[in-house]
Amino acid sequence: MISGPAARWLEARREALNARFEQARRRHPGLAPEVVLGALDSILPPLAGGEGDEALLSAVYDLVLLHVARGAFGAQPGLGVLLRETFPRLRPLLAEQPGFLPAALSNAVERMGPRGGDLARGLAAVGPLVTSARQLLDAGALLAWRLGEARAREAALAVAGSLPARAALEALGLEGWPDGAAALAVEVLRVDAWQTPREAVSSRTLERVAEGAPIEPLVAALRSSCPPLAAWRLVGRAGGFSGFEGSFHVPPVVLDGGDRHRFHVRCDGEFFLVEADCFGWRCRPQPDPGLPVCSPAGAGKVKRLVSRITAGGTSLQLDGALTLGKEQARFEELAGASAYAVASGAVAATHPDSHRIRVVAARREPV
Repeated sequence: MISGPAARWLEARREALNARFEQARRRHPGLAPEVVLGALDSILPPLAGGEGDEALLSAVYDLVLLHVARGAFGAQPGLGVLLRETFPRLRPLLAEQPGFLPAALSNAVERMGPRGGDLARGLAAVGPLVTSARQLLDAGALLAWRLGEARAREAALAVAGSLPARAALEALGLEGWPDGAAALAVEVLRVDAWQTPREAVSSRTLERVAEGAPIEPLVAALRSSCPPLAAWRLVGRAGGFSGFEGSFHVPPVVLDGGDRHRFHVRCDGEFFLVEADCFGWRCRPQPDPGLPVCSPAGAGKVKRLVSRITAGGTSLQLDGALTLGKEQARFEELAGASAYAVASGAVAATHPDSHRIRVVAARREPV
């Protein structure tokens, strides 16, 4: 049973809140008052009794009505984590922008689907490390990206440098790193988002940064490094069978276009944009981009010789031999591909017996 400041707040506004409930029930006839009260009983009391009660509790009340009416607490368990566990820890920030921030965080958790609970818990951890609602949203974008929301990559990188060091490290899952390494971690991901900071930075470098060594030479080394084709490796896979949380019901075909982290794909007459990096991938439908299919050529001595001596040439053989300019290397992961695309130091390939896109790219040694 609701008691304390939350009960007094509800009682003082009984008539207006009941009217909002009835309005919601007209849109959702199955909305049950006992279910709403049960949710309010566990959600409102930890938020009540502080500065800004009126606007904050009112906004959360409407969120509860919405989520109960849609059955969202059951379908998206992360929402329960957010409102019951995370919101109390973020109360000062929520009160800063009550008309916007609670709903924005709720939408973000819901968009994360099965990983919504992880995002909610991560927001609770990063909240005490930021000083404003704006910083919380920026840290949330970085956190969502690290949890697999590949569409957030550019937005997250755009704001990561302005976050407090500890907030950025927490969002990236680098809690044990020294503060001075936050900027280095962000630069690692700017240079190549197919390598996590843990893979790209050695423990010795972290020790030096903790001792006060400047990161500028390290960043310069990252940006200037250009591994030879022979050092490329399989760095990731994206997509999957639609029956197992993937997007394709038949093996897709990658189109000749896109870039290092965006691939255009055709699947049984439909077209998709796949965004992928070291943290995960996302796929969404798109109109026909009008791009061709680049198919591998049959392996042969003459074709290989022509590829090797043609300056600036790019080709893939059926046996997995990749030629970029005057370099050539063979990759077992590319053998038998149905189509491929080369862009920005990476090659993406699809195969006739797989629902996944394989990505081979430069693999830098740790700095």
